Amino acid sequence: MNFYFRLVCLLAAPLMATHALSQDLSGWSDKTICRLAKATPDNVEYQAESTKRGLSCGGAIKSLQPDNDPAPNINSELFDGWVLADEAKEMFDNHVKQSALLKVPLPSSNRVIKNYERYKDYRKNILAKTYQVTGPRLRKEGNGIVLTKEACMKILTEFKFPTTPNIIEESIFRRCDAKFEDIAVMDFEGGIKLYEKLILDIASANPDNWSYKNSGKDDFNPRDYHVWGLLSTYLMFYAVNYDQFDYSDNERQIINNYFKSKAMSERLDRDGNRSRTSLCPIKDPMKLTARYSKINNCGSVRFRFAPAELALAVVMQDEDLWAKGLWDLDYTLSMIEKEGFFVPLSAKGCKALGYTWDTSKLLSLNVEMLKLADFNLLDYKTRHGKTVAEAYEMLFKQYEDITISNHIAKKGIGSWSCGEKPYKTHEEFLYYEHGIDENSDWSVRFGFGKNPEWLNTHEDFVNWSIRFVSEKHPEWLNDTHSLNQVKIHNEWTGAYFKVQSFEIYNANVMSESGNIWEKKKPIWEEKQRQIEIIRLEKQRQIEIIRLEKQRQIEIILEEKKAKNRIRLKNNALKIEANKAEEELKQKAKQIEEVSKLAIFNFKDGSFSLKLDQVDFIASELPQKQNMNNGFELHKASINGELKLSSNMQVGFRTLVYQKLMFQENRLSINVSEMTDPEMNPFKRHREPLQKKCGVGLMDEWDWLSFITKTSDIKIAKNQQCHYEYFKEANDKPAWELFQTVLGGTDSILGYLQTNVER
Repeated sequence: MNFYFRLVCLLAAPLMATHALSQDLSGWSDKTICRLAKATPDNVEYQAESTKRGLSCGGAIKSLQPDNDPAPNINSELFDGWVLADEAKEMFDNHVKQSALLKVPLPSSNRVIKNYERYKDYRKNILAKTYQVTGPRLRKEGNGIVLTKEACMKILTEFKFPTTPNIIEESIFRRCDAKFEDIAVMDFEGGIKLYEKLILDIASANPDNWSYKNSGKDDFNPRDYHVWGLLSTYLMFYAVNYDQFDYSDNERQIINNYFKSKAMSERLDRDGNRSRTSLCPIKDPMKLTARYSKINNCGSVRFRFAPAELALAVVMQDEDLWAKGLWDLDYTLSMIEKEGFFVPLSAKGCKALGYTWDTSKLLSLNVEMLKLADFNLLDYKTRHGKTVAEAYEMLFKQYEDITISNHIAKKGIGSWSCGEKPYKTHEEFLYYEHGIDENSDWSVRFGFGKNPEWLNTHEDFVNWSIRFVSEKHPEWLNDTHSLNQVKIHNEWTGAYFKVQSFEIYNANVMSESGNIWEKKKPIWEEKQRQIEIIRLEKQRQIEIIRLEKQRQIEIILEEKKAKNRIRLKNNALKIEANKAEEELKQKAKQIEEVSKLAIFNFKDGSFSLKLDQVDFIASELPQKQNMNNGFELHKASINGELKLSSNMQVGFRTLVYQKLMFQENRLSINVSEMTDPEMNPFKRHREPLQKKCGVGLMDEWDWLSFITKTSDIKIAKNQQCHYEYFKEANDKPAWELFQTVLGGTDSILGYLQTNVER
C-alpha cells in the first residue's frame, strides 16, 4: 500500500507543480515545500525555495507537538489510507492521531446537493417570497458611483477593498456584495448567470486581485479579513450550484485550480495586527486574547473557509483538499472549551449575542458537508471533550441568556464599536443587536420580554440548527410535520453566507434513509386527510345552512321589496309636496330680500342699478398702469369730470380698473390720499364702513368697488349696505360723492373699455 501511495504522489506531483509554478511560493508551508521538493527533485523552483528557507528536506517530517502532549513522530505520509493535511502534520499530537474527523474519507459522490430540484424549489418558491432585500437599488454612494450590476461586477472582481478601515469604500463593496446576493435569491436563473461571470472573472484575473496587501500599519486590515471571509462564500455558492454554471472544460479547470491552489497554500496566519504572534490557542481556548492572538486564524473566517474547502473537494473529488478542509474544521472546533462554549465568537464583548447566532449557522454548514461523507459531526468529540451536539446545547442556552458566557465575552475581541465590556443583561444585548435605544418608544411599544415578532426566537434557532434539532431534540418538532413548516430565516448575512445550511439540509435529508421527515410523512398525510375530511364536512354543513339562510333571506327580501315600493311611492309624493312648498318659501323669501334692495331692479335673475346715470368726461388721456393679477382689466389713472343731469360736475381723478367678475359690472377705484385727495371722503369712512358692511367692496388696500350689475344677491346686498351707510353717515360730501361715482360707474367702465387696453 505504501508503494502505491508513493507512486500516486510521484505521478500527481508534476501536475501540482505545473500549477504551482504560477503561484507565489512564499505563502506555502515549509512541509509542503519539502514534500514537493522530495517528490520532484528535478524541480528547480522547489529546490531553490527550500534552500532559500534553509530547510533540510532529506529526512523524515518531524512533528511540532509540545513535550506535554507526546505522539509518535510522522515518518510517512500514509496512515492506514489516511490522508493528512500539512498543518495537521505540523501540529501532530494525540488528538490528531485519534481524531475520527480527520480520518473521514472523501465522499464518492461529487455532488453537494443530492436533490437539486428540491433546492431550487425552496429558494424560488419559499425563500424568495419572504426574503428581505438588503442590497442597494441603483443608488448613489458617497463618491457618486451608481451601483449598477456592471459597476458592482467591476468592484467585486477587482476586490476593491481597502487595507485600512474606510467607511465609504467598505460600504460600496458590501452593498455590491449584498446586491448580488439579493439577485441570487430573487432571480434564480439571473443570479446563476451573475455569479457565473463573477467567479470566472475573479479566477482568471492576472494578476490575482483577491490577494493580501500589507497596509503598512500594525492595525486591523479589513482586506486581510475579507480575502477568504468573502471568497469562501462565493466558493460555497459555486460548489452548491456546480452543474448550473455553463463553463467550458478549460474555464472549469481555471476556476478549480484557482480555488484549490489558494486554499491549499492558505494558512490563515496573516492578521491585520502584525504585532500579534500567537495563532489560535487550540490547546487552551481560554487563552485567546485580543492582544496576542491572530483572530482570523481561529475565528469566523476559518469557520467559513472549512466548509467551502470541503464543498470544493467534493465536486473536484480531491482528497488533499478534503484533508485540508477537515483540518481547518477540526482546528476551529478545537476552540470549543471544556464547558462547550465556542470561545472565538463568545468573546466578542457587547457583540457576543450576534456572533453566537452565527455560530449555529456556521456549525450547521460544516455538519451538512460531513453528512455528505455519512459522518455525523454532531457526535464528534472535539479536542477538549465536548461533542458538537453539546456545543449546540450550550448555544441554545446562550440564546436564552447570553450573560452565561460573559466571563468569555469580557475578552472584548472585535467589539470596539460598542465597548469591550459585555452587557449585564440579555435584554441589553438584544437592544444592541437590533439598534434600539432601551429608553426609546420602540422598546416600550414592543416590549423585549414579550418576544415581538421581529426578534429572533426559538423557531429561528431551530432553522439555523435544523439537523441538530431533528436528531437530538425531535420533541421540539412535534408540531412541525414537514420542512415547509419550519420558520424561514429570511435575513441574510453577506459576509458569512450565500447559501444557508437549511437549504442544503432540506435538499439532501429526504435522500437519507430513516430521516425524521420520512417517519413524519405518513402521520402528516393521514392528519392532512382527516383534516380534509373534516373540512369538507364542515363545508357541506355550512353550504346547507347557507342555502337555507339564503332562502329565508329571499322571502324576507320579497316582503321588504313590496313594503319598500309602497314606502317609496309615499315618500315620492311627500318629497314632491315638500319641494313645491319649499319653492314657494324660497320664492317668497327672495321677493322679500329683493324688495329691500331699493337701488336695484331685479329681472331674469339679475340685479341692475336703477339710480340716475352720470356721464364721465375725460379731461386728459388715461395713463395705463401695470396689472397685478388677471382680475384687473383696463387699469389706468384717469382724470376728468362726472357730469350730473343738473349740469353739476364733480371732479374725478384717481387710479381705477374694471374687476373681472362673472356676469357682473364692477369698477374698483383707489381712495388713497396718494392717488387723489378728492377721494378722501371715502378714505375716512373705511373702518366704520367695513365694520357695518364687511370687506367685500372696501378692502384693506384702499380699493373701493362699485356694482351696477350682478347676479349674486350677496354682492347686491353689500352694495345696498354701502349706499345706506353713506346716506345715513351725516357726511354730505361723502354721500354726494358716493352717489355720483355709483351713478357714473357704467360710464367710467365704458370709457376704460374703449380707451385702455386690457
